[in-house]
Amino acid sequence: MTVQRLKELLAILMIGDGVLALIAPSRHPTLWKFGPRGYQQLMQAFSDHPTMKRFSGIGQIGLGVWLASRQWPR
Repeated sequence: MTVQRLKELLAILMIGDGVLALIAPSRHPTLWKFGPRGYQQLMQAFSDHPTMKRFSGIGQIGLGVWLASRQWPR
């Protein structure tokens, strides 16, 4: 697989995660409460503050679209 395909795959994942953050900002982070304590605390903060998760989702979508668009042939 080429680097461009991997970058576009990452962009697709970012866009999808961002959309889920907009649809279910309180429930979506609860699926990811595992791993190191700091990461768990971050996911708890997102669950407790859905607006913060929505803004994070908007950022993910924007960054994912930007990354994907840079992989397309000119």
